[in-house]
Amino acid sequence: MYKEIIVVTTSAASDSIADVMWSLGATGVKVLDPKDLDFVLNSDTCWDYVEDNLLKQPDVVKVSYFVEDNELDEQISMLKEAIAPYEKKYGDMQILVEDVPEVDWEEEWKNFYKPLTAGKYTILAEWLDDEGYEDTTIIKINPSKAFGTGEHASTRLCLTLMSGIDFSGKTVIDVGAGSGILGIGAAKSGAVKVDMCDIDVETLQCAEENSDLNGVKDKVALTAGGVDAIPGKKVDVILANLTADILEKIVNDVAKYAKEGTIMISSGILDTRVDDLLNIYQAHGFKLLSRIDEGEWVGVKFVYGT
Repeated sequence: MYKEIIVVTTSAASDSIADVMWSLGATGVKVLDPKDLDFVLNSDTCWDYVEDNLLKQPDVVKVSYFVEDNELDEQISMLKEAIAPYEKKYGDMQILVEDVPEVDWEEEWKNFYKPLTAGKYTILAEWLDDEGYEDTTIIKINPSKAFGTGEHASTRLCLTLMSGIDFSGKTVIDVGAGSGILGIGAAKSGAVKVDMCDIDVETLQCAEENSDLNGVKDKVALTAGGVDAIPGKKVDVILANLTADILEKIVNDVAKYAKEGTIMISSGILDTRVDDLLNIYQAHGFKLLSRIDEGEWVGVKFVYGT
C-alpha cells in the first residue's frame, strides 16, 4: 500500500519543495499549480477548448510524492525538518497524507492501447482480441517496447498508402524499421522477403519479436545499420517512415535498391519540408504517384523510373 504525501504551498516555493522531495528519495514528484494553466492560456498556443473543471482549480499549489506505508512516519519527520527553512521564507505549509488506491499497473497501462485502423491494416496490442477486425490485415505488436506503436500520424499515412499495393510475391525494404509495423504489414500482405534495417539494435530486437508474434519471422531479415548496410539486390517496394532530413541524406543509397517500377512509400515528412523533398527524389528518378496529408504530416508514394 502506498501513501501520497502532499505539501500545500505557493508557486514561489514549489520548486524548492520539489527539490526537497527529490532529496528524500522520491522516484517522482507531482506539482499541481493553477498558475501553470494561466501561463499556458496566456501564451501564443492556440487551444480548441479547455475543460471547465481546469478553470475552477483552487488557487493553491500542491507538491507531492509517494511512499510505502512502512516509510510514512520517517518520511514525514524528515520532510517537516527539511521544509522548515522554507516556511520561514514563504510561510507555513500544510502537510497532507492520502491513501493511494491499489492498482495492478501492469494491467492498468494496457487500457491506454486501443485498436488502430489505417487503410486495410489494423494494429492491435498483443493482448487485444481480433474479433471485429477479421476483414483487415491485423498487425500485432507489443507496445511495452517504446519503438513505435502505430499511433503517430506518419505510421497511419504509410499504412494507408500501403493499402493500395499488391505485395504478393514482392521483395521489400523497410528503412528505419523501428517496431517493424510497416515491414510486418507487407509480409502479412504477401511479400516474400522483407529486409528491415535500423541503426538502433534494440529496435531490431523489438521488430524481431513482433515479426515472430505475427508469424512472419521466416520472411524477415534484420540488419543493424542504415539502408546501405542491407545486402542483396534491387527490390520491388521501399518503405521509409523517417524525417525529411534523413530521407534527404539517404536518397542516393535508397536509389541503389530501386529498379524500373519500384514503389517507395514514405512519411514522417512535415508539410513545410515536402516540396524540397519531392524535388530531391524526383531528381534521382522517383516520380510522385500520390500524396496524402494528416495535419502537418505528409505521406508520399513514388514510382522509380519512367
